[in-house]
Amino acid sequence: MTELNHTPGPWQYEPEDSGDDSVGMPGTPPYVYADPDGDANVYPVCQLEDPRRVRDGERRDEYDDGTEWAGTVKDNGRLIAAAPAMYRALKRIAGQCSEANSQWFVGLAKEVLAKI
Repeated sequence: MTELNHTPGPWQYEPEDSGDDSVGMPGTPPYVYADPDGDANVYPVCQLEDPRRVRDGERRDEYDDGTEWAGTVKDNGRLIAAAPAMYRALKRIAGQCSEANSQWFVGLAKEVLAKI
């Protein structure tokens, strides 16, 4: 298993901010950031956007099927933000479970880790 070299966690999801047009403050898109030291000096991990949201240069709040974009991107952001913790948990499962009845968990953890 290859050791990953990623931005250290914990990672947090930050929802979209529409800004304040009255004072010329632009909004920010939703993103995931890291605060590894817990000191509020954050590092961006990724910005969340969905190309299906823009059609003919105009942003929409719903997909064609009526699903709200905000709920989908929030769930995606939370899943991405949980990645470092899930990675650590899978490594612990794969490394510490050795009893015969735990082999299913070890196999599952190794299967997921192999996709990373």
